[in-house]
Amino acid sequence: MRNKIWPLLVALSLTLNIAFITTWVVVTFSQRSVPVHTMKTETGKIWCPLHRQLGLNDSQWNKIEPQMRTFQDSTRTLCKNMRILRAGLIDLITTDVSDTIAIKKQQHEIAKGQQLMQQMVLDHLMKEKENLTKEQWATLTKLLREQMGCDGHESCGPMRQVGCSKAMMHLSW
Repeated sequence: MRNKIWPLLVALSLTLNIAFITTWVVVTFSQRSVPVHTMKTETGKIWCPLHRQLGLNDSQWNKIEPQMRTFQDSTRTLCKNMRILRAGLIDLITTDVSDTIAIKKQQHEIAKGQQLMQQMVLDHLMKEKENLTKEQWATLTKLLREQMGCDGHESCGPMRQVGCSKAMMHLSW
């Protein structure tokens, strides 16, 4: 009887291990951010909700899309580095004996990253402005103002619902 149970236990163990590893791989890789430019709409044309809302035509989108891809790739890398810096700052301030020099240095690195992000966003916006009509640009700047609370309203406006990139949210003046 024992000779018959061991092969079943080994098979069950292997099956559970394979299931665990498969689940781990799926969870690990599904949590990585999928580049937004790989998403498709129902029509398969403009994948960015913000640019769909702005009413871009195909010609405009063909000029803006490559810029969006480059912008998103570069901001994704910077955001990842900023998360690491912020985590390091938290580590520094939660130690029993705080190293104020190291904390100030970490703050400085974070501020440099924020300034770089802001410059990247501004450069990207100025490139987009070249390809937008006056009406589209007015709509975009209105959405930015609403998002940042510059119009007197709370900063929970439509940009969160239609935004293509979290980097646009990093326009902290």
